[in-house]
Amino acid sequence: MIRALTIYPEDASRGQFLDALAQQKHITLVADCVYGDDAMQKIQTLRPDVVFASMEAPGLTQLAALLWPGFTKRPYLVVISDCERYAVEAFTMNAIDYLLTPVTPARLEITAQRLRQKIEQDQRLDRRLDLDTLVRYLQESVEKVQPKRQDERVSVNFGGRFRFLNMDYIRYLLADADYTDIHMTTGEVFHSTSRISEMSSKLPSGRFLRIRRSTIVNIEHVREVRAYKDKHEVVMDDGMVFKPGSTYKSKIRAALVRGAVHESKGHSILTEYPAQA
Repeated sequence: MIRALTIYPEDASRGQFLDALAQQKHITLVADCVYGDDAMQKIQTLRPDVVFASMEAPGLTQLAALLWPGFTKRPYLVVISDCERYAVEAFTMNAIDYLLTPVTPARLEITAQRLRQKIEQDQRLDRRLDLDTLVRYLQESVEKVQPKRQDERVSVNFGGRFRFLNMDYIRYLLADADYTDIHMTTGEVFHSTSRISEMSSKLPSGRFLRIRRSTIVNIEHVREVRAYKDKHEVVMDDGMVFKPGSTYKSKIRAALVRGAVHESKGHSILTEYPAQA
């Protein structure tokens, strides 16, 4: 049911309007005011869904009064007048409808339909906003409780048994025929049944660089890249030295240019290529 408050002066059309309003089965009248000043207090107290306001009512000289910021719940607005002079002002203030007197029950039924549609629409929006707020709150709560693990671990196949390895501790990977040896910073070497091409597709390119067909290195564990004319060497932080394959030189250079291997654990990898050894 739509709860309505009216602001209507004591004139010849007042009774006709109230009769037409009484015939609306979806609207109930919670307050009938003659003066605008009296209506302001009742709107705040009764919190109606809609205000039917006659522009000829005493004390209601402008529609802005109905949008007084002190209202805890601003009602929808329907403006009533004996002329069209207030129409622009009314719709500027987001009035739902503008009624010319005398107001008939049939015309008021159209207004009631608009009100129901508007209220249902806003109620759906309110529920959606509430749901979005709840989902956002839950996501933030989960993020606070559980640290992000995205891109921290990679699944590795060991003959049908999968193990998750922390990528921070993977130093480099070497192909061994159809298998892959994974060298860890702990000194362990895991013999995986996955091909190195399969491991290359699993590991993030921003953290791991394939420097030859049989070798993938963790950028974080590269100490430096040495360039001697057209030859390169990749030196790992454990002293291991790899010579990149010729087909991978452009990829290594591109990684250096975009800064993917510019710094590792606080030390410079390479900032320029020397002209010669």
